[in-house]
Amino acid sequence: MKLSELQSEFALEMARFIEWIHSNPDWMITFGEAYRPQWVQEKYYKEGKSKTLDSMHSMRLAVDLNFFINGVYQTE
Repeated sequence: MKLSELQSEFALEMARFIEWIHSNPDWMITFGEAYRPQWVQEKYYKEGKSKTLDSMHSMRLAVDLNFFINGVYQTE
């Protein structure tokens, strides 16, 4: 499968997931980081914030979401 096809499939699945999250009135999400340029990934790796140089963010196949329940940010 081409990368563009994987990205399209990922985007559709994320849309479905976001709709599912918003179907619960007590839950809310916001976007954290979506696309991550390679230079940022290298910086995160050097700083120990990432364990890989090959991030799915750099391929547009990952999104960080901030998850809230009843307005409280969930960290676990």
